[in-house]
Amino acid sequence: MAIRFCENPRSIRKYRLGKLLGKGSYGVVLAATHEDTEEIYALKLIRVSRNDEENARKEVSRMEMLKHENIVQCKGWWFEKTSSGYQQYAASSFVLDEMDLDEDEKDKMREDIDAVLSRGTVHKLLYIKMELCSFVQERLSNNTERPIVQMIELFMQLTSAIEYLHSKKIIHRDLKPRNIVFASPDHLKVCDFGISTEIQEKGGEEVSMTRTAIGTPSYWAPEQAITLFAIRRRYASAVDIFSLGCILIEMFIYIEDKDKQMV
Repeated sequence: MAIRFCENPRSIRKYRLGKLLGKGSYGVVLAATHEDTEEIYALKLIRVSRNDEENARKEVSRMEMLKHENIVQCKGWWFEKTSSGYQQYAASSFVLDEMDLDEDEKDKMREDIDAVLSRGTVHKLLYIKMELCSFVQERLSNNTERPIVQMIELFMQLTSAIEYLHSKKIIHRDLKPRNIVFASPDHLKVCDFGISTEIQEKGGEEVSMTRTAIGTPSYWAPEQAITLFAIRRRYASAVDIFSLGCILIEMFIYIEDKDKQMV
């Protein structure tokens, strides 16, 4: 059964919603144009249960505090509470009726949105407004010319962003081409901090409490992968460095595999 948004959302009506930009386990990302300013954003919709609300607020808080030229900026956020709380509720109908799409496109998008937002019970929907960029993965192909000097410059931007994250005591944990975007042809930005976590320190040394097998296996460091075998070892910010190495290789030798799960 499809879920639907609250009947009179306060903020969403300020935007004309466009195409589906992406989807994940907990939400979807849509293009959205502000009615007054005509500025275009990426609007992330995340389904939130009562138990998930604290973690959702943490993600937004992390995004808001990050100010770096190579990190996607959070431009605002809000919650919309469903009128029946834990009751299955939301409305693909409202979102899609507002879009300038033909019926076939609406049907396909309805399926995609419902597949994500109708999982589990929905207490609130979290909307995160971000600057709109294009995905690195869409620009990486075997037919695209990639001058070495340009790739090095782009990779340096990426390392600068991760260095900044770690200086703020944050581990991304899911670095991959899908979570890197182009603000312009020569300007990269890191996005999606949904499973990021904080670095713990003891006696001036980094001691992460992170033991979870989470992220995308193709870009896991060995200490992340080993958790699959019930070996609950802690890992820290070095896992992001390993993922950077995987991305560096992929920037030069890209193999398209939409369903890639394991190396």
